Amino acid sequence: MEILGRIIAAYRQKAAAGRIELSFSPFYHPILPLLCDTDIARVSMPGVKLPGRRFRHPGDASKQVRTGMQYFEKTFGFRPEGMWPSEGSVSEEVLRIVSQEGIKWVATDEGVLSGSLGKTLRDASGRVTEPRLLYRPYTFSDVSIIFRDRVLSDQIGFVYSGWDAGKAAEDLIGRLLGIRDALPGGGPSLVPIILDGENAWEYYRNDGRDFLLRLYEGLSRDDRLKTVTISEFVNENGKGERLGGLFPASWINADFGIWIGHEEDNTAWEYLGHVRDMLEDFERRNPGAPTEKAWKAISVAEGSDWNWWYGDDHISETQEDFDELFRRNLMMVFEEMKAEVPEWLSVPVLKRERGVSPTLVIRGFIYPTIDGLVTSYYEWYQGALQQGLSIPANRSEGPLR
Repeated sequence: MEILGRIIAAYRQKAAAGRIELSFSPFYHPILPLLCDTDIARVSMPGVKLPGRRFRHPGDASKQVRTGMQYFEKTFGFRPEGMWPSEGSVSEEVLRIVSQEGIKWVATDEGVLSGSLGKTLRDASGRVTEPRLLYRPYTFSDVSIIFRDRVLSDQIGFVYSGWDAGKAAEDLIGRLLGIRDALPGGGPSLVPIILDGENAWEYYRNDGRDFLLRLYEGLSRDDRLKTVTISEFVNENGKGERLGGLFPASWINADFGIWIGHEEDNTAWEYLGHVRDMLEDFERRNPGAPTEKAWKAISVAEGSDWNWWYGDDHISETQEDFDELFRRNLMMVFEEMKAEVPEWLSVPVLKRERGVSPTLVIRGFIYPTIDGLVTSYYEWYQGALQQGLSIPANRSEGPLR
């Protein structure tokens, strides 16, 4: 506990010295584009089956962003300039909200840039074909956007943990120098490396310390490369070229398939939308009634991690617990309204007992490099997923289905 108590102070000190930059995320980690409008999923997923009840509440997205900023400012004593949208999820409507909140930059994935430009950025071997397009910031609605190099990020996230620390650091620096050589002259370029910081290091020797020491030692010795914060680069080199449009997607498969489209995902959105509508109706009929806790429960239920475990994308032995907690938050809304909780909220969103699933589910095409290495977490992700058979049971579907 003593060590944990030093962390925020250490971050604050390093940020004040300009050694690091701290960003924030929307408070309850929602998929902002879907809060703004679930129909936006059709852009990246044209054939998707969406919830029967459209969810369109951009005000909720604004609230999640504002609450995240306020918590950051309370914790660190200053306003952040940048935001990592939950799961790198962006859309044009989200960027307009971000701009209104005074946020200077956001970050997302190269797949979003590819969709925005209508161009494939890599060839079949994974080589970046037009590095000048990827390695620079852009702007939309006066907000700078940077797009991560997915390959470099995944090398750190999923590959280098199995390597000798020195060899891994040498490989990454070599790749960066290769990018530098492939770029045309005429000014500095930015190579964003972005990954889930909590996931990688437990698989590294000494929690990644050996690798990071060797990496920063190598970077410090090479004057062709410079580590910078995002705000530092943007302030010194400009906000970036304006994008004519922004492709709505997340950093996973450049779509929103993890969180919407599956029957369970859609049911969760319908439960959420129905309860939210009932809360608004309650407020109209009972002006002045205390509803702060009820709205907090709605905000919690808007978080992305509930739908992370719905559908066939991810499997966990605690899915039933997540399902119960999601519905419990919605039940709290009725408790705050002093109203009877509808029976359909007692019906699990999980449908595994309602039918027989195929033993193999194929998500899509795969393009692995057959080299005996797991080059990326997503290299085999689209392939067949083994599932067990379940016994169907007769259960009430509730009024929403």
